[in-house]
Amino acid sequence: MRVSSLRVRVLISATLWIALSLCGAGYAILEVFEAATLRQFDQRLSEELAGLRVAVATDPRNPAARMTSPSFRHVNSGLYFQAETAGLTVTSHSLRDQHLPLGVPGRVPERYVVPGPDGQNLRLLSQTIPNGEGTRWQLGVAA
Repeated sequence: MRVSSLRVRVLISATLWIALSLCGAGYAILEVFEAATLRQFDQRLSEELAGLRVAVATDPRNPAARMTSPSFRHVNSGLYFQAETAGLTVTSHSLRDQHLPLGVPGRVPERYVVPGPDGQNLRLLSQTIPNGEGTRWQLGVAA
């Protein structure tokens, strides 16, 4: 077969279009999967942050006692929380003696990527809430 024949040109063209279509479809599937995974991950962080808000409101002297997820109790589990107010910082046992950089205080939950206890990247959800004593709690949950 000669390269200039119509059959060869159609075959090469069809092969290129199929390869490009498969690459495009693969990329689209990866993007959809990544977006769904991040949405689920952020939903879990939002739920844990809501639990931390309740823990701080219910027992401001010891909010860690109300954080019941087993992952908060195991060192380097990958799930961490931190609550700060004037002169008091409460962290999950999973953080050991380290602290999370909670970012800029804000009433709306903000997402950050911060370094973790072992230098890994963590996705952090942080929010500042008022407490009944006229001060504020800055809360953060990371995984």
